Amino acid sequence: MSVRQFLGLLCWACVIAIGFLILSPAVFHAAPQNSGYRVIRTIPLGGEGGWDYVTVDPDGRRIYIPRSTHIMVLDEDTGKMIADIPGMNGLHGVAVASEFNRGFATGNVSKTEGTIYILDLKTLKLTSSIKSNSIDTDSLLYDPGTKRVFVNNSDGMNLTVVDAATGKVVGSMPFNANPEAAVADGKGSIFQDLEDKGQVMEYDAKTLSVKNNWSTAPCETPVGLAMDKANRRLYVACRGKGGDSGRW
Repeated sequence: MSVRQFLGLLCWACVIAIGFLILSPAVFHAAPQNSGYRVIRTIPLGGEGGWDYVTVDPDGRRIYIPRSTHIMVLDEDTGKMIADIPGMNGLHGVAVASEFNRGFATGNVSKTEGTIYILDLKTLKLTSSIKSNSIDTDSLLYDPGTKRVFVNNSDGMNLTVVDAATGKVVGSMPFNANPEAAVADGKGSIFQDLEDKGQVMEYDAKTLSVKNNWSTAPCETPVGLAMDKANRRLYVACRGKGGDSGRW
């Protein structure tokens, strides 16, 4: 075989090899197939009303889904609805304080009155409500360390703090920014993303004093927030420019 013929065959071999790699399903699907994530099941909800935050109670093995005017409660294992709690308005989220047999849900009676609904976790019924003393009452979380429920008022640009044992408002804090999601680290801090500032704030859960403030750039609009407590990492979901999720 001449040198020219050998080089020609080598070129064709390279072209075929590259073509095989480009067209091979392994190139396109290897990452998803090997990621370990897959859809286990899909649960049709039905019913009326949109939803904002979905809350999973791992201890009670329940899923709480606020649907504007009512809260659907699903059994985590079977996916079947075990309750549909009516009588609320402008719902956004649910927080569970199992030790006090209470659930707390954020809602809005009107554009000028934010509301915090209180639920009985055994009967799955609405028991009472209190005013958030703000507007656009949105996300919330329960912190077992302080026994407090931290309620974000988005357009109100502030925080309402509720004692889970008494169901009464015990504090507030101005953000001067639109708060969206928040997480507690279990060590005395709350991490809060500020949607319109492109920032994540850390504040003391007892004193409500600011500890730190970080930019989420290039994420301009942080909305979702989760925490890997074991490795002390925050995962921020972004909207708009810089919309890929980031890790801090």
